Amino acid sequence: LGCFGGRKAMLAAIPGVVTSRVGYCGGRADEPSYKRVCSDAAYNDYVEAVQVDFDPQRIAYMALLERFWSLHDATCWSPRQYCSAIFTDNGEQHAMAEAAVAARPAVKTTVEPLGAFWDAEAYHQKWLLQRKRPLFLALGITDLSELLGPAATALNAYAGGRLSATALHERLHSLVGDGQLDDEVRQQLQAVLAST
Repeated sequence: LGCFGGRKAMLAAIPGVVTSRVGYCGGRADEPSYKRVCSDAAYNDYVEAVQVDFDPQRIAYMALLERFWSLHDATCWSPRQYCSAIFTDNGEQHAMAEAAVAARPAVKTTVEPLGAFWDAEAYHQKWLLQRKRPLFLALGITDLSELLGPAATALNAYAGGRLSATALHERLHSLVGDGQLDDEVRQQLQAVLAST
């Protein structure tokens, strides 16, 4: 997908995507970091990746793959760090991803088992949201690490211009109602939703 900052927001905006986080996978050495992946030959087999947790009741894996293709040009060659790759969780996903790649002869996408996923540094997580400090300050949150999971994923997509205000409002309402948030975050979001 290329550089993972903006791609995360694009994926997070897809209905059925619950959470996403950026990180590194596909390499052999332990504890990759952005600096190591960029400059240390021992880490040049890593790919900058976005891990996506999705609700299969809301979006099928094949539909998620279709969206994956629409988010980048998979026909261009890129260095390993930025290459088009699909890392799969299980054999069923792997077979579906390989079939999807085979149906697109021009793509350069690789399909690999997930293996270890290493979280990227904090400054890469919710990157677009971090650049919109007034948005999360309006929620009464002074540190983004206080807001994790589905709410932060939706807010990041909104901050990146990938989710409309109406869609954000609907997602946050559903999160408040379905018990996915801890009490403190739920109260903060309820206060914001009540004022909008």
